[in-house]
Amino acid sequence: MHIKITKTSVAVLSFFALLSTAEAQSTLPRSVSYSQADDQSLNDADTIQSYFHRGRSYECSLQLRDFANAGDEFYIFNQTVMDPDGTPLIALPNGDDYPAIAPVDGVEAVQSLTRLSLTAQKTGIYKFTVEDAFGVGNDEAHTIRCRETTLYGGYNRFFAGVAIAEVNNAAPRDFDVFVTVVTSEGVTVVDKQKYTAKAETRSDLIFANLPQESFGQVRITHSAPYGALSGIVAEYDFLGDGSIVLKRERPLKSAERR
Repeated sequence: MHIKITKTSVAVLSFFALLSTAEAQSTLPRSVSYSQADDQSLNDADTIQSYFHRGRSYECSLQLRDFANAGDEFYIFNQTVMDPDGTPLIALPNGDDYPAIAPVDGVEAVQSLTRLSLTAQKTGIYKFTVEDAFGVGNDEAHTIRCRETTLYGGYNRFFAGVAIAEVNNAAPRDFDVFVTVVTSEGVTVVDKQKYTAKAETRSDLIFANLPQESFGQVRITHSAPYGALSGIVAEYDFLGDGSIVLKRERPLKSAERR
């Protein structure tokens, strides 16, 4: 995932501490698993650009560097985001959801706009515009982070009969999740099926009709903050005598920088 800041009409690329190849690598689209946090001095109407992949969920967040001396110098996102074709879309603000970004005195009214979440419908560069929360007009250093929130797991019908995604939601509110299941041959057998991850508990998403003698990937997109959702894919056999046997369980994992 490639992040850069546009200063009004002048493009300023994010810096990367990546040895001598940084300049060349900073111009390339990043892999689906890439994330990068940079400290940048923001001004009103600056634009954060990040490369997202279709069918994956992401968040971008702003965190003020100097909380002790912040005053009213604080930046937030405009909720309208531009997709790769220049079409405006509305992203979900969740900066005050668990795990929340550290608050600043006096910004409770705009705290949620310190982080936006969306699921990319197209592959390419998405543009997030920032705003001076209180119109002070000063620039201020923020940590900027865009990262993927998709959860990945796997199933194996050679091994067991029923796959269940057991999703834990640590946040104090419900989140919709969308599950896609793709076989190892690239066939989509569940396409963005909607479930609800209930607040502060576990929700089981049961897949009883996956193709026999197949295995593949389970992918969960959502609008929860990074780290709010976790879980496993558990595989069970339901026997004729009514008993249930747990055969295997594997964690749902967020994309990691590799």
